[in-house]
Amino acid sequence: MIISIRDTCTFCEQNTESLIHLFWDCKFVQTFWQNIQHWLIQHQIKPQDFSLTLPTRLGLADSTEDILVHHTLVIGRYHIYSSKIKKTFPNLQVLIKSKSKGKSREISYLIYIYTNEYFFPTFLMAFSNKFPLLH
Repeated sequence: MIISIRDTCTFCEQNTESLIHLFWDCKFVQTFWQNIQHWLIQHQIKPQDFSLTLPTRLGLADSTEDILVHHTLVIGRYHIYSSKIKKTFPNLQVLIKSKSKGKSREISYLIYIYTNEYFFPTFLMAFSNKFPLLH
């Protein structure tokens, strides 16, 4: 196995790959985050004026007040990292249709929670009751 050490971005192969570039600046990652933002708005999880800021995308802002969105962003960051390792581009449709063990169940569950009008409020109430310290 050959390990190549290079400092250019795995995705765009143009810029130096820093953490900021990998999770924010790269044009391929920007498109991925825009698709996640659009998906959250389209499924009425977030309002039309919702915007994913740099601190939120990187997990530096406190997004635990909306634990489901926080979880989605953690999965998004994981997908970017795993795409880097696999040398593929981060892609929302690939993420949603992912068949990897455990991850597909987690993503399917999140989609079910977000899109099921009856289950979502029930889930939030149960979650709030189980984890009252997050209020």
